[in-house]
Amino acid sequence: MRLLVLGLPLLLLGASCLAPVEVLPLTVSVDASRTSVAPQDSIVFVVRAGGSALVAIQAEYGDGASDSFYPSGARTATVSFVHTYLAKGTYTVTATVADVTAGQQKATVQIRVN
Repeated sequence: MRLLVLGLPLLLLGASCLAPVEVLPLTVSVDASRTSVAPQDSIVFVVRAGGSALVAIQAEYGDGASDSFYPSGARTATVSFVHTYLAKGTYTVTATVADVTAGQQKATVQIRVN
């Protein structure tokens, strides 16, 4: 049987003994469908994350826009975000993952709009 206490999953071992679920390392990666595009072209960004209790995944596109997803304590998540750049330039996309036990971790990918 599993219980949630303060957002952390626990295993019920006996009438009076609770043991925490294994804490996993926080991992994050971000990939882009294309890293060089023309203005008005859409790019799909795939963020993959793993941890003990993921609570937020945010993609910041480097042009002031961002998107978020809230995995509600999942141990793994794969999320796709779509973004279109309007102006030429080089942009750094930052994916930030937040985990209840491990804090935050970031990954980046660079996009060139020609």
